[in-house]
Amino acid sequence: MSRTPHSTADAATQITLDALVANVGQELARLATLSGQMQTALSLCHFTEHTEGSAIRGLQGIDRITQTLEDLGRLMLTLAEAVSPRQRLDPELLLAQVHLHDLRIRLGAPKADETCLSADFSGDVVWL
Repeated sequence: MSRTPHSTADAATQITLDALVANVGQELARLATLSGQMQTALSLCHFTEHTEGSAIRGLQGIDRITQTLEDLGRLMLTLAEAVSPRQRLDPELLLAQVHLHDLRIRLGAPKADETCLSADFSGDVVWL
């Protein structure tokens, strides 16, 4: 049994299911690229003369993350081609679960969405 949530958005602010799925696929591909870049950056760092094998195995998990994101991205992009473009969705309802403002925009939220604050990308690295 399929449940369709009640949509409060008009047709102009709705997003098609195929577009949303494609946007998710593109975002996964972008994250795979970032993960690969992080892996490369870490491999260029010289933390110590000798790194424990367990630490190296842990860092190899980044490669697994990268490969998984690539696979999921391809899967979502293929799924987007199979989904009906006639199925329209209310992006407010769906994207309410997404906290990152920039991600909400990339996935299809209206540009005027002010529910989340945009991150400051000054270029400075902030270590948590």
